[in-house]
Amino acid sequence: MRTVAPSTPLAVPVFTPQTLVDERAGNTKYIENVAYDLKSRERCSFVTMLKALMLRQVMMKDGNSRKDFTATAEEWEAVDQKFKAYLDDAVGFVNGPYGKPMRRELKAYCETATEKPRYPHFVNTLNEMLLYFRKLKSRSDAIEDGDIIFAINDPSLVESHHLPITAKRKPDLICLLAQKFRHLFHNRGHSGFKTCMKTAAKLKRDKKLQPQADVKTTWGDILQSWELEAKRQINSDIRTDFTVEEFLSGDEAEISAAAIAKFPAASTSQASVTNGVKRKRGSSYMPSSKKIKVDESSASTELRAPNDIQVQCAFYGIERLRHSMDITHSMTVLISDANLTLSWYDSQGCIEADRINIIEGLPLLAVMIRIFEDFPLGMWGYTPVEIWSEDKGQKKTPYRRKEKPVGSFQIIGRRTFTADATKVQPATQTATTPTTALNRRRSTRLSQRGAQPQPSTSGDERFSQDEEPEDEPTEDILFLKSAWSETRRCKEPEVILEAYKRAKNLLGTEARSVTDHLPVLVNSRELSYTSTEIIRRLVKSPTTHGFRVQLWMLSKKLQPIHALAPVDFWKAFWQTLRCHALLWRIGIAHGDVSLYNLMSKEDNKYGVLNDFDLSTIMKPGDQNPNRQGLERTGTLPFMALQLLGNKGFNGKVPRRYRHELECFAWVLVWVSRCVVDGEKCEPPWHLKRWLGHDNEDVMGSKLLFMRKQREIPMTSDYLWLESVVFRWIKSWDLLDQERLDSNPLRPPPEKTDSEHLQTFIAICTECAAANTTVSVPIDITWVDGLADLKFSIRGVPASPTSPLETAAAAEHPPLHSNGETHSDSGNSDYDMYVDDDGASFPNDTEFESTDGDDDRHSG
Repeated sequence: MRTVAPSTPLAVPVFTPQTLVDERAGNTKYIENVAYDLKSRERCSFVTMLKALMLRQVMMKDGNSRKDFTATAEEWEAVDQKFKAYLDDAVGFVNGPYGKPMRRELKAYCETATEKPRYPHFVNTLNEMLLYFRKLKSRSDAIEDGDIIFAINDPSLVESHHLPITAKRKPDLICLLAQKFRHLFHNRGHSGFKTCMKTAAKLKRDKKLQPQADVKTTWGDILQSWELEAKRQINSDIRTDFTVEEFLSGDEAEISAAAIAKFPAASTSQASVTNGVKRKRGSSYMPSSKKIKVDESSASTELRAPNDIQVQCAFYGIERLRHSMDITHSMTVLISDANLTLSWYDSQGCIEADRINIIEGLPLLAVMIRIFEDFPLGMWGYTPVEIWSEDKGQKKTPYRRKEKPVGSFQIIGRRTFTADATKVQPATQTATTPTTALNRRRSTRLSQRGAQPQPSTSGDERFSQDEEPEDEPTEDILFLKSAWSETRRCKEPEVILEAYKRAKNLLGTEARSVTDHLPVLVNSRELSYTSTEIIRRLVKSPTTHGFRVQLWMLSKKLQPIHALAPVDFWKAFWQTLRCHALLWRIGIAHGDVSLYNLMSKEDNKYGVLNDFDLSTIMKPGDQNPNRQGLERTGTLPFMALQLLGNKGFNGKVPRRYRHELECFAWVLVWVSRCVVDGEKCEPPWHLKRWLGHDNEDVMGSKLLFMRKQREIPMTSDYLWLESVVFRWIKSWDLLDQERLDSNPLRPPPEKTDSEHLQTFIAICTECAAANTTVSVPIDITWVDGLADLKFSIRGVPASPTSPLETAAAAEHPPLHSNGETHSDSGNSDYDMYVDDDGASFPNDTEFESTDGDDDRHSG
């Protein structure tokens, strides 16, 4: 008899079981995911972080022209000298007469024991630093496009809607462009920087100061969030005898012990890697999203639980990350009394600089503010992405997004963005480079639009200054997908192109059973200069893997398979099942069969197997993907029972074809209970439990469903599938029970892929005697060929083993997308590709995929 271990209590605050079924269900998962990601955050010294930011700014100026983003010895030497010069200026400022207004505000901050009254004093402290560094550059009071200012976030300019209603939901202080700030509160006139400083400090105290009603602020406008925490009054003795030497040491960790705040013992462990930490599977603390790769070598690494305010700061960082595909990273600052923590967030996780004491290390705070004052938009995370297609004549056509997409809510993961894309008429033919510098056109546009930092698409960068682009007439609705893929994993374009190649070379007359039901790229690009490896090398991280890089893909739009009429759905379902089986046989393991990864073409209603970014390329004929035991992929509601168990979830069960075939069975269960008139409806209570974040809880719920599936009603649209679904699920139950009841030393012989398929075919055939609608709607002669791949190659009959022998002997290196349109003279539909969200579903869907690399996006 199978049993399921009870769930472990959450290690983060709040929440009852009912939370998962109320309207704020997402908040629970968000908090758990973020808290878990923060446990594996990396650490570096504060000075190392500052130097890394300075060096990254220098490196990114090269943009596309730079091939190697490893800093040279000469670059490090130059940054060391520049940092020393900055530190010398900072010491002179905090000690001297120019620092008197700043010291006065900081003293008032220290003498205030409660949080909110501290806001204006600390804002003035930061802005006085900005003003001084502007003077060092002989800057006037005039505000320029790239200038920044710190302000109190009150009245609330932005807030996080993804935290529970009982939690704080807005950052205390914010950094934003000064022109944006002026536009918010001084639409008339041309107030300078000093006037903005005064306004920024008065926000909390002056109820008359309200932002312009017609000016909206988004997380894309907020360059940085600051969170203040007051616990006690601070020693207010502000020094004026700092020296440069006490902050310069051969070992940065030895810098002035008084300036470096001591961490509690639980927070001092150094995570050796970000994405190599073994997570304890089966705990309810394990989020339902994509999980980290299991790495036995780092299993002993200590995971440091974050506190509530650290999770809250991470939420603010993520709000920026998910605002636009053009935002590559985000930073937040936490001030707890006199202790400051600077954190960097990107798709690989969090890097946390060692805490400093802003009273004893005041020059370091001043240096950090000066570095921020130097930042162009690129260093704040705005990296314009150029989107285009290219025809055979190498003519480039630019595209822009039709609407603003919102990414998934987590730190570590693919952070996928999807949206319709439409053509635009380019004003120029020059490509947008990923430089961090503001170009002239962007400066003019920022001035015209109130200096709002607009995350740019290629279309944005090509617009004329006076006109918005007009869409060109087009027959196809193209679709854009942007994701942060792990660099060591085969990229989705590579897998798709390899699938086409193998289908044509190995399947002969059955090739179109695959190629007609695959997505194909219109264009794709990997943006090497966005790699998360760059900052980690600069902060001297010991991490050796888990790096991510941004990849965008342009495609035609598809529709979800369940949007079809029930009879058409049944045929398209079988087409995707056939495509999947043949792909597996020729060495392409999809890895994440779920409802939203089954799509359809609008014109001919063909089923399309979609979303290959968690797929694996094997040798044709292999029974399971390589690197078994190191990774596990799937979407919890649709994963096979054996993979939901402890051994399977820990990657100790080799993935077989039968596991992914079972996913198709669970797709039928979900569609038959949760789809009406082609739209999602409220899931029954038993199925809602599958949306949880714990694998064992989902497994237990599915086991219960197997026993009571007759009691859980189907929708009227799919009632005709009742017998088929019931018997197919029952067959998986019996197969699993047989495996569990067998002698471990003498396991029963394993069925072939063909035999598993024949079981489903036999069920459909028997049920068709009472209802012909459930008969198999496609030709099934291909099933017998799976065992030995008895297909003809290019029309020439082959021996049963020669195709596999030939394929296994040949090397199949992954194809690297060159951005050219993939085409096939035999099928005009070969240029169709789209991500699951192409059907305009909510971005924070209830289905969360899970893989061994901790990707986290609804599948």
